[in-house]
Amino acid sequence: MESGQPSLRFSSNGPALSPICAGDFHTTLSLYRGGFQNTTLETLNDFSIAVGVSDSTTANLILTTRDPGSMIRFATTSPNSGADAERMRIIDIGHVGIASVDPKELLQIGPRLTFHVGSFNDFFGFNVYVDGSNNQKRINNGYSSVLDFASNGKVRLGLGGTGSADGAVDFQEPSGTFNGLSLYYDSNGNGIYAFGSGTPETGTRLFIKTQDYTGATNALRITNSDNSQLIKLTNAGTLVVGYGDAHSNLAGGGLQVKGDVIIGENYNDDQLTANFSHKLHVDGVILTKEIAVRTGGWWPDYVFSEDYNLMAIDELKEYIYKNKHLPGIPNQSEVAEHGVLLGKLQATFLEKIEQLTLYVIRLSEQNNSLKREIDQIRESMR
Repeated sequence: MESGQPSLRFSSNGPALSPICAGDFHTTLSLYRGGFQNTTLETLNDFSIAVGVSDSTTANLILTTRDPGSMIRFATTSPNSGADAERMRIIDIGHVGIASVDPKELLQIGPRLTFHVGSFNDFFGFNVYVDGSNNQKRINNGYSSVLDFASNGKVRLGLGGTGSADGAVDFQEPSGTFNGLSLYYDSNGNGIYAFGSGTPETGTRLFIKTQDYTGATNALRITNSDNSQLIKLTNAGTLVVGYGDAHSNLAGGGLQVKGDVIIGENYNDDQLTANFSHKLHVDGVILTKEIAVRTGGWWPDYVFSEDYNLMAIDELKEYIYKNKHLPGIPNQSEVAEHGVLLGKLQATFLEKIEQLTLYVIRLSEQNNSLKREIDQIRESMR
């Protein structure tokens, strides 16, 4: 500062150019209450503001308006019009706007991107700001979203939906509505990835809260590159593996696999690979209380019909001696190659039991007939 009238001097980063410059100073720009004194600055070199003080305790340059309600504005010369074009402003409450004339947050870039610093959380926001009453609101009409950092270490990605300018934005979950992703620690210090608000059990790594309970919503759906469904977990608790919807009978939860299932490690043996025609292959023992098998309507009640042609016992004897197994029963090599079908085998076993029953009945009739003949012979011999 010079004595007398207040002024700022701009010094050159390059050599002094005579006669425009005198020494290392190019010109003096005087500041008055009514504005700047008209002067022409050199345009051939860069300028920097030099502040000289005699008091060694004064080391800061404060740029202020000293006028509540006013702002500090920064501009450059527009390459198109040659006029001053504002690039940034600082308004009286300390908000900084870049390409924004009314910054709603500590920093706002453009019409919607904001940076908020609060008492309990900080966030990067899109079309959202916090008003003086700590309410989250939209800057303009449309959708809002936020990446929020809380003081307890929780990170939240919120989706606020759409609405009107200055309308409230709620990133919690009113009525259970899904809104975003949260990352935080449980009581044991384990990281949790949570979709939707809720309280997962301690030790949970991935927590998903679905939308309102309706049959039309899904908690999880995974597709391939052509959008064909791979996995779907419905809101009712039904897990579907493969393309399509769950069967209507699984509305209360369950598992449906639209394809073949292999359980165990031994699934590359030659027999299985050559002809895999089973919906379920289990390499191990199945423990269950009961198995219900449908045979497609085939059941050997026909054995007891009056017109059934029961194989003669001599023919049965000859067949067994020749083939080493009962008629209709697979032999050892067939079982080793293809296994057995429980439903068909059980029905065949029943057929054999019914045939044996007929053989026993016939033998009983023959036995009774012989007994009567013997009784008659004994009676005639008395």
